[in-house]
Amino acid sequence: MSGPYDVLADAYAALLELTERVYLPDQSLPDDETPLIRLDLIGWTDRARYGSASALTRIQVSVWANSLDAAISLHQQARERLVGLRYRPDGGGQLSDPDTKQFGWRADYRR
Repeated sequence: MSGPYDVLADAYAALLELTERVYLPDQSLPDDETPLIRLDLIGWTDRARYGSASALTRIQVSVWANSLDAAISLHQQARERLVGLRYRPDGGGQLSDPDTKQFGWRADYRR
């Protein structure tokens, strides 16, 4: 059985195949406007604790780019890669940040 950090590591490795600009929460984001992906562990349930058939880990993938079309395109590539690794989409939508000129798209996944 894999734990939540194994699930996060699998997603990180898969996203690195798309771009080397994949960041975890403890890493500083660059100041430039090059497209990037931010990956975050947002929750998990422990199989032993809840007595369920399997553990569930939730991750969030945030994509930032110079245009909304570019952000959505990179998001779609990330989605295809993660779905191929048995991650299931679990919501998402457009992001905005008044401190940046970039456009963002967020998606949650579970596995």
